[in-house]
Amino acid sequence: MTPADKRGKTNYFSFLLNQLKTSHIMSNGSSNDLAGAISGLVETVAKLGQQQIEVVNNGLKTVSDMVGPLGKTMTDMMGNMANTLNEVLQNVSSTIGGGSK
Repeated sequence: MTPADKRGKTNYFSFLLNQLKTSHIMSNGSSNDLAGAISGLVETVAKLGQQQIEVVNNGLKTVSDMVGPLGKTMTDMMGNMANTLNEVLQNVSSTIGGGSK
């Protein structure tokens, strides 16, 4: 069975590792050493990919945890600024209105 035939059924890397393990091209057990080295390399690459995914997920969680409190703080700040501006305008109006009498 060719790798193209097995692509839909199994992982291509598993197919290659199986071929390396069952291959008797090299002597003195070096094919087993090569298969072990490739297996270790594939495992390391998979772990690195998983760690990158975890870093991105943790970053997104941190950002989403910050959005709620920051949104509330900004809303409160804008409300306070609007109230302050309203009080200033009322004081100016009362000063202008009181001075014209």
